[in-house]
Amino acid sequence: MPVKYLSALVLFMGLSLSCSNVSVSSQPVKTDTTIASLVYEFKDIMASDMAFIPATNNVVINHAVDVLIVDFKKNKIIKKIPSPEPDDLIQHIEVSKQGDRLLIATPTAAQVWDLKALTLIASFTSKKKSRLSGLSPDGEKLVFDQHIFDISSRKTIMEFEPDRVPFSLAFSGEGRYLVTDGHISGASVIDIKSKKQLKTIFENGMQQIRFKDFRSFYIAAGSKLLPKSGGYYSDAISLYSLDDLKRSHHYTSSKRISCWDKLFDNKILVTKIDGSIDLLTPQLLSEKTWTPGIKITACVSGTAHRVWMASEKSGVYLLNIKSGEIIKFIEAINDPAHLILSDDNKYLGIVKSVKDGSHINIFSIPN
Repeated sequence: MPVKYLSALVLFMGLSLSCSNVSVSSQPVKTDTTIASLVYEFKDIMASDMAFIPATNNVVINHAVDVLIVDFKKNKIIKKIPSPEPDDLIQHIEVSKQGDRLLIATPTAAQVWDLKALTLIASFTSKKKSRLSGLSPDGEKLVFDQHIFDISSRKTIMEFEPDRVPFSLAFSGEGRYLVTDGHISGASVIDIKSKKQLKTIFENGMQQIRFKDFRSFYIAAGSKLLPKSGGYYSDAISLYSLDDLKRSHHYTSSKRISCWDKLFDNKILVTKIDGSIDLLTPQLLSEKTWTPGIKITACVSGTAHRVWMASEKSGVYLLNIKSGEIIKFIEAINDPAHLILSDDNKYLGIVKSVKDGSHINIFSIPN
């Protein structure tokens, strides 16, 4: 038998074997509204996002025209920071991993604040609108206006090529590598230490990038167009290694991916528009499938095999990966736009859509 046909047969057998080992769970969804209790609510149509500040009872709320730092347990506003550019609404907020720095960005201006002293560290402006901004995990580097800046010195580390303005980005855990998604122009893999662009990766309609570890990263991509927006939606996830910058593993879904997250043990959870849920190994092989029939729109993973999931107009659910149990613990609260988990896994923030904007709820949950 020719080698190419033998290889194809081996690949087919391998895929068949991996699929046959996938377990499918269809146990009924339970309801238990005692799991979580509401501890804070912010009702204002201008609210669009929030972030927990690690090791505190404080959250940062994007209020569009300003940023609020709030002690959510005392229901007290600690500080109000106006937009870096009075004529622009705030489009992005981000707290550093250590919880000591805060990024506030509009399309034409960005500020980095010291969250302990509540003082301004650095300001940056742009004559043209920047589509995206981002803060490195250590809070020392800023991506803004097609540049990577050193925040302390306010100097430019390097500049993006004109056709590689990022739509999404991700830093490696130690902040040395940056992967940016420019959609049509591809994903740029950048070594910030050497100030070099290592490679451009082309995946159809890239949506999101996440690092698996210091040496590898995932790219969610899709080639299918959304009917109304004209944008792409994800139906595939690929794993790339920084060692050779080649795709090592690949997962393709027959249905649109509505949400995906990397779990604490590096496994991947994928929810799909048809209401099914896939658990993947770190190498993107299917391990388990749930078919609860819930159309999940947002998800976030915690510790102890727990994943928190939100469903449009249905409610918020807890999935226990180990037992396979799915529990609805919050009834319908309009349309949950996204979920944010505190660093200690004790609180769950829910940004929910309302007619003219968003509201924010924070619940205490079992950790």
